[in-house]
Amino acid sequence: MTNLSPNSVSHTSPKALPNLMNPLRLRQIWTLVESSQASLLVRLDDPDLEQWLMGQFSKDKTLSAIESQAMTHYVHSKLPLIREMAEQKVPLLT
Repeated sequence: MTNLSPNSVSHTSPKALPNLMNPLRLRQIWTLVESSQASLLVRLDDPDLEQWLMGQFSKDKTLSAIESQAMTHYVHSKLPLIREMAEQKVPLLT
C-alpha cells in the first residue's frame, strides 16, 4: 500500500486515488446510493449531487484527507452510473 502523508494529497495522481478505496468504503457508498431517494438524485446537478453524496457519506464516517479525496474522485467518476440507476427507479416511485 502506498504510504502517503496528508501533505502529499494535492500531489496524488487521480489515477492512484481509486486504489485507495477499500471494499468496505465501496459497499458503503453504493448502499448510500441505493438507499437515497431516486427523485432527489435525479434532480440534483452533478456538483450538487457529488457534494450531497459526500456530505451524507461523511456524516457518520471519519475520513482522512486522502480517503476523502479518493472517495470524491470515485463518486465523480461514477456520477453517470449513479444517475442511470436513479432514473431507472424514478418511474417505479410514481
